[in-house]
Amino acid sequence: SLLPQLNSRLWLIAIYTDIREPPCKQVCTRSLISVCMTVQFVKIILDYFSIVLYSYFIKEVFMLFTKECDYAIRIMRALSSGEFINVSTICTMENLSSAMTYKITRKLEKAGLLKSLRGANGGYALNRSLKDISLYDVCTCIEPDILLLECMKKDYQCSMNTQNTPCLVHGEFCRIQRILLQELQHKNLAELFRK
Repeated sequence: SLLPQLNSRLWLIAIYTDIREPPCKQVCTRSLISVCMTVQFVKIILDYFSIVLYSYFIKEVFMLFTKECDYAIRIMRALSSGEFINVSTICTMENLSSAMTYKITRKLEKAGLLKSLRGANGGYALNRSLKDISLYDVCTCIEPDILLLECMKKDYQCSMNTQNTPCLVHGEFCRIQRILLQELQHKNLAELFRK
């Protein structure tokens, strides 16, 4: 860090001033040094909070899987017994909010992963065996396009990635994307839930 070096130089100036300069100039120099060190301290604090805020927003922006995907996987886990379970019980089992759970169960039912039963003993149950369902199947029910970057969208136009001058970074992210999708399909939910 440059800060210790800078501080030591300021103190050396102060010592030198004590020896060489008259008292009135010494006071002015010391005041200037105090101001400089205060400014440095403030800058350090601001830099620290900038890093914290930057990290926070980057985390939010680049979160690949949404909270809905997380809910969907946990709902599938709650229903892994194969029995019909009502939404209230699912929420208790996985500590989920009821509003979001109702929304996600409807999406999973529409995608054919769940089936529903109305009535007092109704609820939701698996519509397919866990051995036939992967994380990819669950996540794509919620987010049909799992993309690392916005530029991976089908019709996305980028001046830095053309047919004549392809973007090598884009190509590398596409390779990573393919590996990610393969890994999401690698294991079924029965393996993950130990069923």
